[in-house]
Amino acid sequence: VRRTRAGRTARSGRGTPSGHGTRSSRGTRARRQAPRGEEGSVVGAPGPRPRRQPVRTCVGNIFSNLGEIATFVDTSLEGRAHDAAVSFGRLVLNTTFGLGGCLDLGPRFGLYRNKQDFGLTMGNWGVPSGPYIVLPFLVPSTVRDTVGMAPDFLLSPIDYISPVADQYALGVAYYVNARAELLDTTNLLEEIALDPYAFTRDSYLQMRTNLVYHGNPPPPKDDYEEPEDPGSGGTHDLKNH
Repeated sequence: VRRTRAGRTARSGRGTPSGHGTRSSRGTRARRQAPRGEEGSVVGAPGPRPRRQPVRTCVGNIFSNLGEIATFVDTSLEGRAHDAAVSFGRLVLNTTFGLGGCLDLGPRFGLYRNKQDFGLTMGNWGVPSGPYIVLPFLVPSTVRDTVGMAPDFLLSPIDYISPVADQYALGVAYYVNARAELLDTTNLLEEIALDPYAFTRDSYLQMRTNLVYHGNPPPPKDDYEEPEDPGSGGTHDLKNH
């Protein structure tokens, strides 16, 4: 009888010197009695791993695919036949096999997106960049780049959607998506830059100059001058704006 009771006691985990069974039962009761949050999750328990945002990626890809129309026209106006063909190929490929642009299949076939807009086209033609400005809720810009938004806007299929209410809704969604893509960059600038405004201005002007020259800007005249924008009238105007 003693052996039977001892065996039952050992199997149930009671009175054992090591206390393994006691820890297991206590852990179970602790999890049952642990406070829970509003959604039923245990307070203090590790949360789920951050997931990718496929919906946001899909929306961004669709708007980028619509922008290929303007990119095709702008690169054609500069006489860049190869880049225009790439933009046209991306538009056809992503629209047909990429679920209307939700999937960016271009890079799988060597068709990479060209960063091009009418503001860059005017810069390539020699139009001055003008003063540096910041558009509300949008991105840093210059007078030339702001004026260049109008032709690209007219080339967007969103302008020709009917009824007008749907057109406005898609337009708002476009600007909200554009702003959301800048949030991470804005937060990073606030953390690392002593003067976020000056850092953003200088970075933007240098980037646009590099794009106007298609990645091959001329070397600066000295260590204190930036590459000259072909439409800015000289390095002096670029540094002042």
